[in-house]
Amino acid sequence: MEKNTNVNNFQLKFNKILIFGGFFTGIYFFLFLLDSWRLFKKDYFYPSEDPATYIFFTLSILLAITAYLYFYFYAGKNLSVLKRNFKLLIAFTVLFSVILGISWPMGSSDLFYYAYKARIAVVYGQNPYSVGTDFACNDPVSVFVKCNDEKMTYGPLWTLISWLPAYLTGNVILSIFFLKFMAIVFFLLSIIVVYKIFDRMNPEKKFLAASLYAWNPLVLFETANNAHNDIVMAFLLLLSLLFYFYNKKTLVLFFLLLSALIKYITLFIVPVFLVVILMDMPGWKSRAGYLLKMILSCLPLLLILLPFSPDIFYFDGISQLNRDSWLYHFSFVPSMIYLFYLLSEKLGFFNINFGTAVLYIKYISTALFAAVYFYVIVRYGVTKKKGLVQMVLIGSLLFIVFFYKVHSWYFIWLSPFILLSQKNRLYAVLTVIFAFDYFLPFFIISLLTLFIIIFFLAGGNKISNFKKYGITLNFFRLKKLMT
Repeated sequence: MEKNTNVNNFQLKFNKILIFGGFFTGIYFFLFLLDSWRLFKKDYFYPSEDPATYIFFTLSILLAITAYLYFYFYAGKNLSVLKRNFKLLIAFTVLFSVILGISWPMGSSDLFYYAYKARIAVVYGQNPYSVGTDFACNDPVSVFVKCNDEKMTYGPLWTLISWLPAYLTGNVILSIFFLKFMAIVFFLLSIIVVYKIFDRMNPEKKFLAASLYAWNPLVLFETANNAHNDIVMAFLLLLSLLFYFYNKKTLVLFFLLLSALIKYITLFIVPVFLVVILMDMPGWKSRAGYLLKMILSCLPLLLILLPFSPDIFYFDGISQLNRDSWLYHFSFVPSMIYLFYLLSEKLGFFNINFGTAVLYIKYISTALFAAVYFYVIVRYGVTKKKGLVQMVLIGSLLFIVFFYKVHSWYFIWLSPFILLSQKNRLYAVLTVIFAFDYFLPFFIISLLTLFIIIFFLAGGNKISNFKKYGITLNFFRLKKLMT
């Protein structure tokens, strides 16, 4: 009798997994139909000018986030069910990815930018680091990108990868969906790496961590639908972390730099890895020898630069992007500097044009980020020798709060480190907050992120942390983040 009861209970829990999967499938299929509606009305991008499209997209995002939160609370209490049904969970992940993969990109034009820059090289025979997007304004893809003098903004490894679909297909539409397929493959590989890292760190939670990452609607949408190259960068970054935990540290720097050759953001994480690894070694002599080994292992990466001219400056596109970046994507600190500028201008302290002011704001916010980041590395990496995952997470969150241009899809590479730090509540809450980037300026998202960091990571999960009036917090408790 007891055995039959256990079987029935398991069947009920198994049915819940099927219900969750079916519900998410319905939401993603609805987004696919919404894409068809948008294309019928020639409404290619989001936010949409069509009220019905805007409302339907908003509802689908809210439904997906709500269902995911329910799944999050359910999954954390049923680890045995997750373990038994993990293959089913991954099968649903593949189904979600396929539905979003065959949908037309929504919410970002980056995928078209990848395809367009690849065509500049493959079709027109020009180096994308030397010519701007205005080189081929009559190209079929050019209607989806801004025709200006902006050069390639991504690393040379991504440039080579993005050329592959253009070479193999020779067709604009096929190359776009080829890029989406590649993003899905790297997403599925990233799930495996997250599973493997947890298998080393905390085997009991490996199925939970992989499931929470695999079913995250924000990561799924920005990966399978918009095919952001952040997923390739995240996969290589996770691989470097995997080799660290499997004590193959000579390969760590190699895959870190591979990740940076996809997207330059990884460069700010490299010092954290180096400090943590080198401080684990017994003396300066062994540290110098190990560092030399890692540098020598990275020399083959120079081969990636061979297809490009030696006089190319790879950061030209980044500097142009800095010049043209939109205030809507300013994070919290640059937004506060901008507010100070507006007030100072009104009071007559400054008399500089808007473009120059924005440029100064970017320089100041970047300098502040570098200063705070350097302090964190020295204080908590060198002196207190904190763990690698904790240090990378802190650095990434500082980036979200301080840097001058941040997007919701940065959560693709941020989210695994939140999971690996085993801050599951923080992971769930930040998923919700970053999803609102579709509807709110990013400085609000960044402010909420800062608030959540203090509240969750500084030991605050009780209402007693709040004062009676207002929402002021005891900021001195932020030191608990490092302890």
